[in-house]
Amino acid sequence: MFRSKETGGHLRFRRVLLACAAAAVCTTLALPANGQTPLKGRAKFCSELGKTIQASSGAQMYCFGPQRNGPGEGAQRHAEALAQPATTGLANVNAASTFEDRTNSGAYIGGQSETSIAASGNYVVEAWNDGTGFYAACGSPNYKEELTGYGFSSDGGKTFTDLGGLPNQNCVNGTHWSGDPSVGTYSNSGFTYFYISSLYACNFFPSCPNTGLQASLAVAVTACQVTGATLSCGQPTIVATGNCNGITNTPPNNCSPALDKDYLVVDQAHKRLYVTFTDFTFTYNGHIGTSQNAIEMAACDLDNPMAPVCSNGTTNGAPYVTVQPTDPAGCEQEGAYPAVRASTGDVYVAYEYNWGTNLFGNSYCVNSASTLVFVNQVPGFCLPDPDRTPTSPCAPPFNQNSNIIVSTDATIVPGYNRFLMNDFPRIAVSEPYHTVSLVWNDARNSPLGDILLQSYDLDSLNYIQQSPVQLNTDYSFEDMHTMPGLKNTSSDGLLNVTWYDRRGADAGSGRTDIYGALNLKPTLTSTPASNLKVTNQATDWLATSSVIVPNFGDYTDNFVSASNTLFIAWSDGRIGVPQPFEAHTGVH
Repeated sequence: MFRSKETGGHLRFRRVLLACAAAAVCTTLALPANGQTPLKGRAKFCSELGKTIQASSGAQMYCFGPQRNGPGEGAQRHAEALAQPATTGLANVNAASTFEDRTNSGAYIGGQSETSIAASGNYVVEAWNDGTGFYAACGSPNYKEELTGYGFSSDGGKTFTDLGGLPNQNCVNGTHWSGDPSVGTYSNSGFTYFYISSLYACNFFPSCPNTGLQASLAVAVTACQVTGATLSCGQPTIVATGNCNGITNTPPNNCSPALDKDYLVVDQAHKRLYVTFTDFTFTYNGHIGTSQNAIEMAACDLDNPMAPVCSNGTTNGAPYVTVQPTDPAGCEQEGAYPAVRASTGDVYVAYEYNWGTNLFGNSYCVNSASTLVFVNQVPGFCLPDPDRTPTSPCAPPFNQNSNIIVSTDATIVPGYNRFLMNDFPRIAVSEPYHTVSLVWNDARNSPLGDILLQSYDLDSLNYIQQSPVQLNTDYSFEDMHTMPGLKNTSSDGLLNVTWYDRRGADAGSGRTDIYGALNLKPTLTSTPASNLKVTNQATDWLATSSVIVPNFGDYTDNFVSASNTLFIAWSDGRIGVPQPFEAHTGVH
């Protein structure tokens, strides 16, 4: 069923258009000869960016490479001059190292952003987009040529070791990790594992189909194992590739496969890993072109934790499961995030509908369609073991519900160097409260956005609250709240939500902190009494330089460990360039 809270009406499915971010304020730089030069096969996908399609930070890096942006020379000195001494907030830790952000020739590259995090006991992994990969040559130490970086902590997040880029021996073939990372953790037989998914640019590589004439933007995952105080990560496993519907890359028939905005969740109880994404594949048969723009999900079997078996993997067939099909009305869906119900194996997927096309789409999307956040429920019985059954026996429509939102995508945020913003929802399942909850930023009450919460019953997806609940405690029109993080609940089913925030003396400026609302019942019906300040120093986005657009990525993240420690990850520019930071605190 397709329900909209404010209307209660039945709406039909709508087509998704890919949205890649326009960077009109930025100057595109020439790419280095490091295996990441733009290819002819990317032309159709990338030529549509900012026109008919919008997409993620990872897609920006894939198509355009490094982009000059920020305040220019002197930004770091300016940011340091504006820096306030640490007063309130938690202990903040830089998970990366500026000493790693250097090429073999000694050039410093500023641009590490778009963070994800997971933790198990004292072990913590944070991953991010890493601009060093634009300029480091294939074969650089610690895989610096890769655009997805990561760090490891063995002391509960007090300190991190920057491990460089994700391992990828295939860079000699022109393949590389391309950002939009997501991190999950898994325990088996006394061992601790971490999984990092990311966009993966395939170029003439046998494991990536349809790369004969076209480059392919796929999704891959790397498996990592903790041994003592070290983390060892394997080579990439292809999780999903664009489905070209049988069209091969032999002129005049060709395909431009492109997946975007991947995010993973680990189902510990069922030994599975699921990754959701949007399939933006373009296929051409002669002069007739079609685009496959659906919310899809891939699955990996974790029986052998360091060698996951994934579907659709390297096949060129149907996706493991289509969560939401291509929408014939032309309105875009993007920002898919999954959550697992451990008792049943059900996967709930949140995403935004009509992002970007509410401004630049066809007349229906602009004038008639609402902007919505959705939750779709894929039952556990629809998710067979992927190493035995490559595709689901189930097809949409799945049980779903939605909320009409007031989008912030046209909001101009001082210092944030991309138009559009996003309202991508985050999601968590609480079995003790029998709820699945979405959080998102919304402009219905304030032009620069508030953080709203809506919970639904796990079985029926009926609304728990009569209307969404505001989680930030400030109400000034000049205050800003955006990019909430939420991945899972504490052991007793409580929610912990964190976000970028400008309030008080920083309202209306470029100075930005991280705040959060902690220990929330998913059934709450009123704004919590207080918010926690996470950062101990604000970032002035107007004094922060980067080679990546958007400079602070599309999302923040947090994760609650089994010991009820909340780990928070965000991009922080206190030194004048974005760096992946971490903080942690106990929760209920």
